[in-house]
Amino acid sequence: MEKDEISVGLYLRGDFIGNNSLEHQKEECIKKAHKLFGDNITITFYVDEGVSARSLKGRIGLNHMILDVRMSKLDAIITYDISRISRTLTHCLCIIEEIRDSNVKFILVKERG
Repeated sequence: MEKDEISVGLYLRGDFIGNNSLEHQKEECIKKAHKLFGDNITITFYVDEGVSARSLKGRIGLNHMILDVRMSKLDAIITYDISRISRTLTHCLCIIEEIRDSNVKFILVKERG
């Protein structure tokens, strides 16, 4: 990794079709990363395909991302929207708190209003 290079983790969770398709999320998250941090970035993808957000079980991509946060490997995490992380408020809050406590920026592409 070059000096001053930003390490960005993109968390994707979903299926193959619709607005929440993995490909759509990937495209939008990459655009957001370049818009915010420019071209001097390293992107790591964390993907949970076809896995429910109601539970943290079986979320290999999410668990790997949290491990990398704990090991200070990331400067920022971008995900499409908050429902990609979890549909359970307590899980969302715990995960986001851990990310922020580790001085990692947490960024959403689509904020609900």
